Amino acid sequence: MAASDLKRNPCALYLRLSKEDETGMESTSIETQRKILREYAEKNGFFIYDEYVDDGYTGTDFNRPAFQRMLRDVENGRIQIVITKDLSRLGRNSGRINVLMDEYFPEHQVRYISVSEGIDTAERTAANSIVAPVQNLVNELYAGDISRKIQAAFDIKRKEGAYISAFAPYGYRKDPKNKNHLLVDEASGTVVKRMFAMAKEGYNPSQIADRFNGEGILTPSQYRYHTNPQLATEHFRGATEWKSTNINKMLRNEIYLGHTLQGKTCKPSFKSKYCYAKPREEWVVVRNTHEPLVNEETWNIVRKRMQSHTQKREKGFVNLFSGLAKCADCGKNMSTAGTRKKGSAANLSCGGYKLGGRKYCTNHTIDYDVLYQAVLTALREQMHLSEQEKQRLLQALLQDEKRQEGFPKIELERKIQSMGKKLEQLFEDKYDGLIGQEQFTRLHQRYTKELTELEEKQRTLRESQGARKNFAGEKQRHEQLCRRIDALADLQALDSELLFKLIERIEIHQGEYMEGEKRQRIDIWFRFPCQQKAMELTFAPK
Repeated sequence: MAASDLKRNPCALYLRLSKEDETGMESTSIETQRKILREYAEKNGFFIYDEYVDDGYTGTDFNRPAFQRMLRDVENGRIQIVITKDLSRLGRNSGRINVLMDEYFPEHQVRYISVSEGIDTAERTAANSIVAPVQNLVNELYAGDISRKIQAAFDIKRKEGAYISAFAPYGYRKDPKNKNHLLVDEASGTVVKRMFAMAKEGYNPSQIADRFNGEGILTPSQYRYHTNPQLATEHFRGATEWKSTNINKMLRNEIYLGHTLQGKTCKPSFKSKYCYAKPREEWVVVRNTHEPLVNEETWNIVRKRMQSHTQKREKGFVNLFSGLAKCADCGKNMSTAGTRKKGSAANLSCGGYKLGGRKYCTNHTIDYDVLYQAVLTALREQMHLSEQEKQRLLQALLQDEKRQEGFPKIELERKIQSMGKKLEQLFEDKYDGLIGQEQFTRLHQRYTKELTELEEKQRTLRESQGARKNFAGEKQRHEQLCRRIDALADLQALDSELLFKLIERIEIHQGEYMEGEKRQRIDIWFRFPCQQKAMELTFAPK
């Protein structure tokens, strides 16, 4: 294709700006980018098909609305040239950018141009082949460095008890003089105080939720939406009704005691969206940082009531299918529900239906005892194995046991690495002047003590696992598992450990009444020996 033909092809101007870019020395504002790109397109005689602007989106996230819209237009053949001010506007993940430039754009016959770096995929020069990957790596390192510095600043604020979330929790508002300090919000704070008072009097979360819904009290998400001007341009996407789960969570939140608890989750990488929950001992807890909405006496009474309710439930009925049984239609967990049937343990119903009613799903109710017998029968039938199938199951169970043994070891290693990084960061903060000597000494002693305790646990775990391996050799473990597999064909009772080892999930369909009987289908997805192979049962409880 000739250069004159390329110039007549429609081009896309992509512009992006995020907070990480605002720290740079050179202006990268949207208006600056627009001016540079339009001048370039005009100078080269390109036809501008459209502008794609992502203002306020990080370069490490490629799920940006305008970027995704541009890719759709590329795939639909609407644009054949993509122009950005520089490579970092396209993104700050070197792997993803290299795939775009080396695979995605060429496959769709799209030319990519970075104005500032002089990169043009239509010109396959040796310089371009070297400059682009190096510049991508530099952009990614820059994003990682900015992320680390921001995280370090947040860590210091957390340790000082500063509240760093974007919005104040329900019941509070941000102090106009100090955005990291909480003040009691008169309207929502009154609701929180009333909630705890009702719980103290004996109301359960469901009753409190029903009362609030009946009185038309705004939910926390509704209240936030209506009281924050910065959300005025967005469509409301929160809950419109109070639910028992929300009430339960709020009654357990120590923020209402005047304490700040932060650092509950962690991202494995600045490029990842995934967050994993951290154990309680790794949270940053600072006491008495703001005015409490509930006193210690009320808090303790409410906690005892909630614990008493939980213990009563645990001492009676135990749902072996918790986490395994799912609604076949909405995918929510099946949860326990009361039953009037004499002699029956309980019913299981769709969790989505219990929370949202028929607007969300149907009940999918099934008698617990019927499900228990159906699964028990299915397991017995499934365990009549050929010798080949038995060996496959044996190997799978052995591998599963090894993985289970490795979990505590992996978790300890993760904690030790995390503590090592904390110590390393502490020295960097001291060197950069972010913390004083007194704070450094106190935190260094605490981190060193915790690291020593973790290493001692790791040593003890290694010794105990080594002793178990010496005591029970591979042959003994094989024989033990073989006996267990043979016994499964005449299984008399279920237990939670067995269910999770052998079953992936159980899907419960909506029941139907036909000729005076209830007919309902369940699908059991076994882990072994045929992974993800459904077994269907139809039964008709009277």
